[in-house]
Amino acid sequence: MEKNTTYYYSYSDDGTTWSKAEKYQTKDFSSYKIWLVGDQIDYAAADEADTKNVRESEYAGFLYPSVLRNLPLASSIGNHESKGTDYKYHYNNPNTEDNL
Repeated sequence: MEKNTTYYYSYSDDGTTWSKAEKYQTKDFSSYKIWLVGDQIDYAAADEADTKNVRESEYAGFLYPSVLRNLPLASSIGNHESKGTDYKYHYNNPNTEDNL
């Protein structure tokens, strides 16, 4: 990425139908602010019958706001995220295999 540059991206959940292009603009790299969020997805209810839908709604609630489409997001795997496989379907992190 280059500083002070506009990029466009789109996304798909099936590889066929794509979203409209979203705009992302980088700023000067010498000055920035960060927003730190922890445990956005709750795996504490892992024994519930409807766990997958509960977690999916939590991902949607965290990722849906349009403001997040234009902000950089760096996710990291924590104790809750490591207990399921759906984390990798929402974030593209390198080295997320077991035991890393």
